[in-house]
Amino acid sequence: MAAGVVLCVSVAVVGLANVGVGEDPFRQCDRQCRDAYGFYDRAITGERTGLLGRNCACSHKGQRFGVEQPWRSRQAWNESFWCGNFSTSLVCASDPRDTGWTPRTTTREEAAIQGLAVLHCGECAACSTMQDLLVLNSTREFATLVVTRCATAYAKPKWVGGHRNVEQLRKCMREAGVGFSEEPAAAWAKPANKPSCMDCWTGARHRARRAQRFEYSRTSCRCPRR
Repeated sequence: MAAGVVLCVSVAVVGLANVGVGEDPFRQCDRQCRDAYGFYDRAITGERTGLLGRNCACSHKGQRFGVEQPWRSRQAWNESFWCGNFSTSLVCASDPRDTGWTPRTTTREEAAIQGLAVLHCGECAACSTMQDLLVLNSTREFATLVVTRCATAYAKPKWVGGHRNVEQLRKCMREAGVGFSEEPAAAWAKPANKPSCMDCWTGARHRARRAQRFEYSRTSCRCPRR
């Protein structure tokens, strides 16, 4: 049986240069706290704190908890994600007999036994729906340019025309044909506080980080035989 292949398309990057002490315009602390306490839980937020704003105080639904996280750090590689150079026995698959094509995480062997269609390597996540995989495939020739343009308009300083408005960022992507799903229920069996695919892409709008699992170059990932 041939290995499943999926294309990972990049997200545009705009740096966090010249951000003042205590400021966090791109919600870096949200991501740092979610990396530590619940990667997909959008009820987890963070706020810059400490000397020179070097740390992030984490909250869940407004209540402080956990240990402060560094404002900037490189996260360790996590084998649960499906971009990059790694091997995994997990696949994201769906039942073609299910009209909703709801994605589920399983092993390649179990997917074969149940007659499931393999969507990509690794665990299912926000962009594992058929809609999002079709968008990734159909926009592969121009998505990088579109997202770069939209993200730049979002992230550049307001005095040179930046808008810093996430809804405008989403609209820019939709109007350019990069229409990722915007309802978490399409990807998650328990969608409460989970991100949609569009949430993930617009959440990574200003920088690339390994924990986001978006890479600036297109990368294909293959499931090994095990």
